[in-house]
Amino acid sequence: MPHSVARVASAPKGGVVAVTLPRGMEPDQLSLMPTLRRTEAQKLAEAVNLLEALDVAVVYSDAVTLSRVVPGTLLGGGVVQRLAEAVQEHGLEVLMVDAILSPRQQRELELACLCKVLDRTGVILEIFAARARTAAGKLQVELAQLSYQQSRLVKLWSHLERQRGGMGKTGGPGERQLEIDKRLIKARLAKLRGELREVQQTRGLQRMARVRAQTPTVALVGYTNAGKSTLFNTLVGAGTLMADALFATLDPLMRKLKLSSGLDIVLVDTVGFIADLPHELVEAFKATLEEVTTADVLLHIHDASNPEHEAQAADVRTVLAQIGGADKKTLHVFNKIDRLPPDEALVLPPHAYGVSAVSGAGVAQLLQGLEDLLQEDWQLVSVKVSAADGRRLAWLHAHGDVVEQTLTDDEWQLKVKLRASDATAWETLS
Repeated sequence: MPHSVARVASAPKGGVVAVTLPRGMEPDQLSLMPTLRRTEAQKLAEAVNLLEALDVAVVYSDAVTLSRVVPGTLLGGGVVQRLAEAVQEHGLEVLMVDAILSPRQQRELELACLCKVLDRTGVILEIFAARARTAAGKLQVELAQLSYQQSRLVKLWSHLERQRGGMGKTGGPGERQLEIDKRLIKARLAKLRGELREVQQTRGLQRMARVRAQTPTVALVGYTNAGKSTLFNTLVGAGTLMADALFATLDPLMRKLKLSSGLDIVLVDTVGFIADLPHELVEAFKATLEEVTTADVLLHIHDASNPEHEAQAADVRTVLAQIGGADKKTLHVFNKIDRLPPDEALVLPPHAYGVSAVSGAGVAQLLQGLEDLLQEDWQLVSVKVSAADGRRLAWLHAHGDVVEQTLTDDEWQLKVKLRASDATAWETLS
């Protein structure tokens, strides 16, 4: 099934093969929930989008359902032959196999097809490398890339195998170069991990400051390209990158937002998730993903206009479980309702809101729902304060949500929502 894409003449030509593995070898979240399994067309479309994100002109695409896995190439001999012919016919320079390939499988496919072969992990890593902007983001991407490349070093020096002529325990030039590269990568990995520990420590100190100031943190999570950055920008006017592209945001961006009650929160825009998120990325991006695991509330952003948003939500929940964020208080936000057909009704589950980050529709209701969730364990107290006692009146307004106030003679009668700790502190002030 060819897939033609308009591209500039200088863009390399590429092809995509989406692989459906034998039943039982699919990712756990999909095999356990058959109703959320993606169709071949949906999997192929996402794989094409991934390769296009690298500015590759996708001129060939195909979907393959495997009856069994071939250890050497993953794909069967007939499929490999068909791909080799497609590479020659279309002049492909890059071929993406939408699966996780072993180093051997990648090498064998490159030899058979005579072009560069990338698996799903390799493509996502390349996208991340192109998108990283901050120093911390670049460190995390480099760590992920080196971890991925470690197991693939041997193929880089296979051209020297015929020259191997060492005697006894002495290897040939290929073995010597391989050992040198392994040592260099090991040393660089150690340095990167040390630098990222410093990033984690710095962000940890910033989180401690927010905790001391009792400022709740709300993190936006969701499938890549669900509209998190657009909604973030709508909420706080941050002027962040808003692009209809995969992984447009890699580095966490934080902004303060004052809710209608006067409560200050910190809103965090985070990296988008995707099906089969590479293990190397989950490990390398711990410094970024910690902003999710330490948040007080998650806003799970769904692309309501995407027909596979339920399967995407399952993938997001799987990643959250991987990083320890599955049990967080969560509001579900169904974005892009402006793209729904007029005759299509959006059925929302409990604690969910339909919004359009572009038009702002539904945003006010979302913010009120967020405020209610953040204050659900606050105590409503009735207090009386002298009209002349400006210090205690200012304290109540700064620490609580004053929902009602009445001035009687020279005394204020107030109903205030307070955190449990602030209610105790008020008793001390009284």
